[in-house]
Amino acid sequence: MIRKAQAYNILITIIFLILVPAIFHITFSCFGFNPTDEGAVLAGARRIVEGQIPHRDFISIRPTFSFFLHIPFVIWGGSYTFWLSRLFAWFQCACIGWAWMLITGKAAGLFYNKVEKFLYAIIALMCSVNIVPIMAWHTLDGLFFLSVGFIFCLKRAHREKFFGYAIIGLSYLCKQSFLPAVFISILILGDFRRISLWIAASIPAIVYTIYLWLGKAIPDALVQLTFYNKILYFSYVIRPYFANISLLYGIIAGFFSTYLIFNHKVSHNPPLRIDVKRLIGLLVLYALFMFGAMELVRNRYNIFSFCLFGAVIGLAIYFIIAKKGIKESDILKICFLGLLASWCTSLSLGYNYPSLASGPLGLVILAAISLSCEQDDKKYTMRRVSAILNCVILAVFALSFFVARLKYPYRDKPAWELNSGLGGVLKGANLIRTNSVTYEFFEDLKSAIDKANGKIYAIIPDLAAYWVKSEQVNPLRVDWVSPVEIGNKAAMDNFTKGLKYRRGDIIFIVGKFDIRSLAYGLEPISDTERYEVVYYIRTNFAKIGETKFFELYK
Repeated sequence: MIRKAQAYNILITIIFLILVPAIFHITFSCFGFNPTDEGAVLAGARRIVEGQIPHRDFISIRPTFSFFLHIPFVIWGGSYTFWLSRLFAWFQCACIGWAWMLITGKAAGLFYNKVEKFLYAIIALMCSVNIVPIMAWHTLDGLFFLSVGFIFCLKRAHREKFFGYAIIGLSYLCKQSFLPAVFISILILGDFRRISLWIAASIPAIVYTIYLWLGKAIPDALVQLTFYNKILYFSYVIRPYFANISLLYGIIAGFFSTYLIFNHKVSHNPPLRIDVKRLIGLLVLYALFMFGAMELVRNRYNIFSFCLFGAVIGLAIYFIIAKKGIKESDILKICFLGLLASWCTSLSLGYNYPSLASGPLGLVILAAISLSCEQDDKKYTMRRVSAILNCVILAVFALSFFVARLKYPYRDKPAWELNSGLGGVLKGANLIRTNSVTYEFFEDLKSAIDKANGKIYAIIPDLAAYWVKSEQVNPLRVDWVSPVEIGNKAAMDNFTKGLKYRRGDIIFIVGKFDIRSLAYGLEPISDTERYEVVYYIRTNFAKIGETKFFELYK
């Protein structure tokens, strides 16, 4: 009987991890394309396929395990490389949702039935995906490994814990912002006295260091991985939490609703007022999800994610003050894990919001609700109310999710205005549809490349996506020429000065317009700090030709 139940659970897991991503992928993945950051990871994977050593042969301000992870799509993706990489991104998001369903259930001692498992995992999936770009992405890779690692770290067996911390170690090889997760999670889970687990978490770093040492890339890696100073990092990843009023609203809502739900005395005949108080607390927590659905449709979900982050802080504050039973302490543990995962996810100079990890935060809240229902002496009544509300938020959030994903493709027009297939103008982009201007942009790029007359060329400042399946390998040391990817001002100065040594060797194809807003109008590139390289080429090289969207310099 036990084996049958285990087989059934495995079957449910496989169905969810295959069927759900496939449905979302087929529904949404063909819509939208903007050649800014999409393709940056795949272009890095292409460099490794070509035999280049990270940091030595090309610049990367992050560890490069994400590049290795996505190599199969570059090698075998063919004309469908981008479309297939999006399928893998959906699979990762489904794994994150399923993982946190298991994490919250395991840590809080809750046993979800098969319907609850699907319901909670799908809610987590939609909360996390919201309107973030579905693509090969360092942050998504890091959250994926962190979430899977937590599953094993929560188990009792030492071998499974060892494996779990080793997986967590892979997260900081995708992006160094996940490095704090190793130190903090091992403290949260009470494993800090076990030296072997510290070793497990260090294994990926040791292997990566050996790889760089063999490739003589350690000096370059040390410089590139420490480009950003502490002041800049504080401005982007700490200040947003203190400057966002949504965080405070979330803390207040989370604390007082948890107080109303848990602060009661069990009685065989409880007075009506206690049920009303608990119902109010329950409704406040569920209202957060309803509000999130509204903000999703309004394209403000990234701001709302701070509210969800604050709500989990409110939960944690209550359980710290209340000091109740064992299960409450377990909920406190997953509160800390959820906050840790979302904070590490938000440590970004380009997208410093915890929205990608709002699925884990949402499941922490739902786990607290489930625990309150388990402890209620009117258990089945409260569970029934909770089940109804779960179905309501699933329906409302699913509708909002569907509308938002179609209305707000990443840096592109609504799905119903995307009538141009990219397959004919960008290699590897079959089945991807975009707006007519972006299509014309890539068509014009082919004309600009033809004007190079077979000579070596480089494309400035964006368009990392082009190099994923291009015939020529990018001659520059970076695929996405932006201040974020190159690093600090000194690094940018060194990069621009190095271009003069390629005078006569390379044709520089320089974009005329800011492609971040390409779908909504042609905004000329200005000589700002973001486009310092463009300014340098325009003032130090000779213009030899132009097309509608590009200028050629030599």
